[in-house]
Amino acid sequence: MKPIRSLNIYILIFCCVLLLCCVSCDKTDSGELSDRTRLTRTIERGPLSVTIVLDSDHVTITETLSVQLVATSADGYKVRFPELDSPENAIDDLDLIETARSDDKLDENNNVISTIRYRFEPFATGNLQLPPMSVVFYAPDDPEKKTEIVTEPVDIQIDPVLDMAEDAGPQLADIEDVMKIPVSLTLIWLAVAALVIIIAIVAYLLWKKKNAPVEVVRAFKSAHQLAFEKLHQLLAQNLLSQGKIKLFYIGISNVLRYYIEHRFNINAPDQTTEEFLAELSSANTLSMTDKDYLTEVMHHCDLVKFARHDPSSEDNDKTVRIVKDFIDKTASADCQVDITDAQQQGGL
Repeated sequence: MKPIRSLNIYILIFCCVLLLCCVSCDKTDSGELSDRTRLTRTIERGPLSVTIVLDSDHVTITETLSVQLVATSADGYKVRFPELDSPENAIDDLDLIETARSDDKLDENNNVISTIRYRFEPFATGNLQLPPMSVVFYAPDDPEKKTEIVTEPVDIQIDPVLDMAEDAGPQLADIEDVMKIPVSLTLIWLAVAALVIIIAIVAYLLWKKKNAPVEVVRAFKSAHQLAFEKLHQLLAQNLLSQGKIKLFYIGISNVLRYYIEHRFNINAPDQTTEEFLAELSSANTLSMTDKDYLTEVMHHCDLVKFARHDPSSEDNDKTVRIVKDFIDKTASADCQVDITDAQQQGGL
């Protein structure tokens, strides 16, 4: 892509340089008379004079007409040229496209030369007349002291682009025979190759988009919130009312073990009760009361699971209450558990 972009930049620079050259060639110094001057008329009033200069009084409708007003005055006078861009001063069949006033200059007699240049674009052919234009000289310190010089009207001829006799109409040439455009075999192969390359690129982009790795957004829950959800799910199964006592105690033991692992970083689920209680006794993160409660609950669960102990309803309620109280007492919002994988697998 870089060579194509560089080529486009070079083409753009070349076009800009060519445009600047054309604009430079088209513009002339508005303070001097152009070599194309065809008509010059001067009107004098004492030390004041106005010269109207037309680059040509005979132009085609595709050309522009340049009109200059050159005012000569003694030092101390200011010049007010006509404002032809206002609606009341607009000239029929001529569209004003540019007004340029040059800086004042001094001639060899120390007279001030003020120049303004108007460029018009004709939009009708035939004989037109440039109306009289008023130039006002005034003294800045005395507004009442002013002199007005009005130019004479000037006839202008606007010709069409085609210079044909009045009685001659446009001539239509005969239709030429149908020409067969030669087909280049090389061009056909280039077109086929370009089409194959485009199809390959599109297919690659589609494949790449389809096989792009999916960005996984990690999800977290606090350890106590996760434990309460598991405990509520266990109680919602109504295992005790169905007589599935052992299955209920296995579930509540797992809730407690996983909460301890998440909350205190103790590998409780993979340990036996004796190993877990031995590690628990050396942990400094729990009080002795909490350790005693956990020891009682874990032994009670083992009696049900392995010794076929048949607990009473009061024992069941006490076990659930101890687990709830322990989770609620040791809850911490700072302890967060990554549940992203479990969510993706539908476990939560």
